[in-house]
Amino acid sequence: MFSRPKQPTISLPLYNSPRSPRPYSQTQRRNRTRYMALGLFSFLLLATFFAFSKATPLIYPQKAELALQNAAVFKNEMEAVKDIYVGNDVSNLSSLNHLVIVTGHAILLDKANYKNDEAWVLESFQKGGQVATFIDHILKGIEIAKNDVRALLVFSG
Repeated sequence: MFSRPKQPTISLPLYNSPRSPRPYSQTQRRNRTRYMALGLFSFLLLATFFAFSKATPLIYPQKAELALQNAAVFKNEMEAVKDIYVGNDVSNLSSLNHLVIVTGHAILLDKANYKNDEAWVLESFQKGGQVATFIDHILKGIEIAKNDVRALLVFSG
């Protein structure tokens, strides 16, 4: 009575169905091998260049002398930092019951010039006025610890 007209069947490709592998031609295999060898050679060349660039003080004595001078300057600066931050020996830690922590987020390198930005290790956004805040925090921490004999003052940051 009511019959449907026959419609053509639509067939969509199945993308997840396994395909039969197409064999590579001899030329394609050769090209693939050449590209892989070229990539490996390039990587090894760059790695060798990087390794020798790190070894330039051994190859060029002038650069070695400069590196040694920089190391000596760094050592002197670290000795200055050590001299600044070495505290007194506290023989009886059991009597301490308060901890005063001053966070500074900077390192002082030159105690004679402590009010200037150049005397501190600072990030670019810390320059131009934050040193005064660091000094205020340090002085307040010293004041609190001085008024409390059972307090230990620690600088952090």
